[in-house]
Amino acid sequence: MKFMKTRIPLLLLVFIFIAGGLVSCEEDDRPRAALTVLDFDFSAEEVNTLKVSFTNESENAVSYSWDFGDGSGLVTDENPTHQYVKGGTYNVILTGTGESGNVKKVSREVILTTPNTNPGFTYTNELNSAIVIFTNTSTNADSYSWDFGDGSDLVTEENPMHEFPGAGTYTVVLTATDSEGIFEQVTSSVEITIEIVKADFSYTNEANSLIVNFTNTSEFASSYSWDFGDGTAASTEENPVHEYAGAGTYRVILTVTGLGSFAAKDSTDITVTTAGFVAGPGDVFDFFTGVSSDANVEWVVEPAITLEHGVDFQDEKVGKYTRSSSVGSSFDKIFVRPLPGDVDWTERTVFSIDVYFPSSNTYSDDRSTGITKNVEFRLRQDKTDGSGSDSGTEIRLIKEVPTLDDWVTIEFDMSGAAHWSGDPAFDPGAPYTTLIIMLGRDGGLFEGEFYLKNFKRL
Repeated sequence: MKFMKTRIPLLLLVFIFIAGGLVSCEEDDRPRAALTVLDFDFSAEEVNTLKVSFTNESENAVSYSWDFGDGSGLVTDENPTHQYVKGGTYNVILTGTGESGNVKKVSREVILTTPNTNPGFTYTNELNSAIVIFTNTSTNADSYSWDFGDGSDLVTEENPMHEFPGAGTYTVVLTATDSEGIFEQVTSSVEITIEIVKADFSYTNEANSLIVNFTNTSEFASSYSWDFGDGTAASTEENPVHEYAGAGTYRVILTVTGLGSFAAKDSTDITVTTAGFVAGPGDVFDFFTGVSSDANVEWVVEPAITLEHGVDFQDEKVGKYTRSSSVGSSFDKIFVRPLPGDVDWTERTVFSIDVYFPSSNTYSDDRSTGITKNVEFRLRQDKTDGSGSDSGTEIRLIKEVPTLDDWVTIEFDMSGAAHWSGDPAFDPGAPYTTLIIMLGRDGGLFEGEFYLKNFKRL
C-alpha cells in the first residue's frame, strides 16, 4: 500500500508535465505576420537644405532603426527628421523588424548640397565722391564680412556705406556665411574717380570800404579755410564776408581740401581803404577819433551823422565839409586833437589826401573876394605853458587844387614845410599835438562845400 501511495503522485506529475508541454507547443506554432515591405522616402527643406525629413513606407514592422550615414547615433523613430552638418552623399540605412521576428534592411543614397548663399552685391557712387553705397544681393546667408581693399577694418553690416581714401580702383571682397558656418566669397572692382582739387577765389569791395565779399570759385573742394591776413581767426565758410579793422594791404590765402585729403591753395593781395584817415601802407588807423572846430565841437566819423560845425559824412566813404559862417571866424579849419597815438608824430612825415572841389563854389585868387582853390596842411606843437591849444609852433604847407569837379590827390611832404612867421622856437624833440586841414584855405567868410577821403600817411 505504501508503494502504491508513492507511485500515484509521480504518475500524476508526469501527466501534467506532458499535458503542459503539449499546450505550450500549440501556442509557439501559432502563425505570426512577417515584415513584407521595408522602404522609405525623404525630402530636404528649401531654406535649410541640410535638414531632411524621412517618411517610413514599411509594412508589418514593429520596430525601426535608422542609420543616417554621417556617424551620428541610431534613431528608432518611425518618421525621423535629421539635421546634417554639411553637404555630401550619405548612405542612409533603415532596419525593420517584423512581428514574426524577421529583419530586413533597405538603404538609399541621400545627396545634399551646401546651402547656396549666392554671394553678390551692387554699388552706387557719384563722380568726384569717394562715398560708396553697397547693396547686398546674397541669399541664405546669416552673416557678412566686407573687405574694401583699402586697408580699412572689415565691416559686418549687411548693406554698408564706405568712404574710400581717394581716387583709384579697389578690390572689394564680400564673404557670406550660412547658419552652419559654410561661407562663400565674391569679388568685384570698385573704381573711384575724383578730379584734382583746385583753389581759386575772387573778391569785391567798394572803394573806401573795409567790408570785402569773397566768392569761392574752387573746383572739387569739400572744405575751406580762409586766412584774411589780418591776424583774425580763419573762416571755414564757402563764401565769407570779412570786415577789416582798418585800411591796408592784406594777403588772403584760401586753402581748400578735396576728397582723400587732397589740398590746394590760392592767395592774393587785396587793398582796402577807409573813408577816414589812414596811418600808412598796411597800417590800421582811425584818424577822426576826435575832431573839433575852433568852437571845440567834437565829432566822430560814422555813417549818417551830421555834425554841428558842418562836417557831414554821408557814409563811411566820403567826408563832406561845409564852410558855414555860423561857426565863427575859423569855420574854414578842421582840427584833429589829440592826434592818434599809433603814429610817431615826433617826426615830420609825408601825407596825402583826396579832395573834391565842386565848381558850384565861388573861387578867387584873392581870398578877400572868394574861396581859394587851395588845401593847407598844418602840424602844430602846442605850448606847454597852458596858454591854449590854438597857439603854438606850426609847420605849414599849401597846395593848389588843379582841377574842379573831380577827385584830386594832394601830397604834403612836411619835411619841406616852413614855420609860420612869428611862431615860438620849434622843439624837435616834442610831439605834434594838433593836425589842421584847411579846405579853400582861409577864404574869409565865404561859404562852400568840399569833399575829402583817403587821408594817408605815406
